Amino acid sequence: MLDMGITNHCHGLGIGTLLISVIIKWAKQNQLLTIIWLEIYNSNVSGKALYNKMGFLECGRIKDFFKENGQLIDNIRMDYHLCKSF
Repeated sequence: MLDMGITNHCHGLGIGTLLISVIIKWAKQNQLLTIIWLEIYNSNVSGKALYNKMGFLECGRIKDFFKENGQLIDNIRMDYHLCKSF
């Protein structure tokens, strides 16, 4: 399990894209892995955009999982299926 975050003043510099690209490349080289999954709060618009751009798809959701600034926020699970030939 990994945790990742990009401070606001570094958004838009390609750091998140680079980090996710390295993780995907590493995972594709590991013969035991077939899927990468992550969780993100629905309020994290830039994070969701990054993961969608990198090929992650929503595969689950927990409604009203977290309270943020007085509002209930969904927790979203996203996955990326690694291409493997068996």
